[in-house]
Amino acid sequence: MFPTLNRLEQGLLLHDLLHRSNGIRDVSWIDPDFALMVDACTWLVDLNDFDEVDLAKLRKLDPNRWSVVIFQCLSGEHRDGLAKSLSSYMQRYWSGGAMKNGVENIRAPNKRGRSAADDETRLVEQWRSYGWLWDDDRLERLLNETQRLQAWPRTVSEWLGHTAAGWRYVGGSPEIRQLAEGAEYVATGAEWGSWSLEAAQAWRTRLRQSCCPEAVLQAVLKAIDKIAGDLRSGLSQVEIAREVNLSRSYFSVMFKSVIGKTFSAFERDMRIEKAKKLLADSSFKPIYWISEQAGFRDEGYFSRVFRIETGLPPSEYRRLSVERERHLC
Repeated sequence: MFPTLNRLEQGLLLHDLLHRSNGIRDVSWIDPDFALMVDACTWLVDLNDFDEVDLAKLRKLDPNRWSVVIFQCLSGEHRDGLAKSLSSYMQRYWSGGAMKNGVENIRAPNKRGRSAADDETRLVEQWRSYGWLWDDDRLERLLNETQRLQAWPRTVSEWLGHTAAGWRYVGGSPEIRQLAEGAEYVATGAEWGSWSLEAAQAWRTRLRQSCCPEAVLQAVLKAIDKIAGDLRSGLSQVEIAREVNLSRSYFSVMFKSVIGKTFSAFERDMRIEKAKKLLADSSFKPIYWISEQAGFRDEGYFSRVFRIETGLPPSEYRRLSVERERHLC
């Protein structure tokens, strides 16, 4: 049985990145009977029972297989409530490829103070404003504030994941695409600082190339956030333009100038990429579910567009992805 949570000051959350069937049983020095299952690939164990030998073994876990988070301040939480809280936390911060491998030490999500949570929400909104891209003083203040709150990586990672996902499809700028591809390897505050400085430089170059005002570039980047953050909702170009306070026609022209492709082409690329990831990671989900999650309203239309863009129907793409994964294992 899982230990009494009233004495659980530190918990070790292990997530199997490869989703192997044996799961935590492959970690021979952890008794599965003393682990709380959060989901099919994730377990919580009591870190208080670990000695120095166990901790040394923990540091040697294969980072390509295991993502490990040490949660602080878990005591006083009901067993079922804790599992639900951690599961919700994982869905929020570890979805869409945001999960990091290796070991990380953070506070439990259910024990965060209201003021700290408010500070971090405000911090993410400041990052999302994108004013720091061309204001060095603002960027320095944000980096210092992020470090002060010890907010990296979880409170910023969701925004970074959405941003990087959208930046991959910016046309005519290999520097920005490289930044997007490298975002998934950002795992420390120092790396975040270097990444954000490079991002500022790349977008300043893009700003000069597109000849659009800073405020318009900010609006376009906010639009990318909205598209990438909720593909399933299917916000129209008119709705997105309204949310960033631009007319539809002006937004359409500026979006293409900054991004290098039309709004509809950009959104289609995002949806196809989302579908490809879901097909590779969700081998038992029906195609209509994949279609809905990626923001396509009709399964038939999704299958046609997917085949045009990838050369394969969704079912065949999934089959090849599964075979490739098995070969790697």
